[in-house]
Amino acid sequence: MPDWTGTCLTGCVGQATFHAVTADAYVPGTVGLLPDLLEARYTDNRFTRDFMPLWLGNGFGFNFPVAGSQGDISEETAQLWIRPAVS
Repeated sequence: MPDWTGTCLTGCVGQATFHAVTADAYVPGTVGLLPDLLEARYTDNRFTRDFMPLWLGNGFGFNFPVAGSQGDISEETAQLWIRPAVS
C-alpha cells in the first residue's frame, strides 16, 4: 500500500505523510477489518504517531482512499481514515 503525502494542515509546516501497510487482499476505497491493517503511521514536522494502538482499540474498520486522491493531509484526516465506522 502506498503512502499518502500532501501539504501539512493544522499546526504543522511543509509536508505530512500517512504510511499504511495492509494485507494484499485489501482494496483501497473499501472498509477493511482485522487482520487487514498491519501498520499505520502519520508523520509531520512535529511528530510521528503510530495509529495501530488507536485502531486496535476502537473496534471499527478503516477506509483508505485510493492513492493520490488526497492532496492535503493532517493527523485529523488520518484519524478519520482509521475510524470510518464511527457515526
